[in-house]
Amino acid sequence: MTERIHDTGDELVFSDDQHALLRVSGPTRLLGAAHGGVHALAGGRLQVAGIIRQRLIIDAGGACYASGYIRAVPRVAAGGLLDVTGHLDPVRWPAADIEGTILIAVGARYGQHVVTADGTLALNDPATEERINDATVRFRITHGGPAPTLEGPVAPSL
Repeated sequence: MTERIHDTGDELVFSDDQHALLRVSGPTRLLGAAHGGVHALAGGRLQVAGIIRQRLIIDAGGACYASGYIRAVPRVAAGGLLDVTGHLDPVRWPAADIEGTILIAVGARYGQHVVTADGTLALNDPATEERINDATVRFRITHGGPAPTLEGPVAPSL
């Protein structure tokens, strides 16, 4: 597929699939798929409406706001931020404590589940999907894996 990159002067917009590791060091929007993964460096601010398949690495001072689909196991350094309002489906995520900040919104999907208002995971029912916006309450994932530990609620500070 032809890569389409549009530089608005304020941000880079990737509309088509990216097959190499995408390194983000400033404001960037991903509308296509990042098959090779994404690395948000310090100062990088990524908005994902597309798909991240392989890797998602967020350094200290980097941030990712994901309303799309993340199939990768996120690695978020202390001082980094991942805010999920879409679908986080980290296949084979080993149970481990998380260094950085990973927030997941009420109504967002985690694997085959959805985050409920009381911070638990329930089986996803497409008939009861809730709208998610910037003001939607988030929970912090403090321990990742197949059965993550959620703490909160946390008021979003976007």
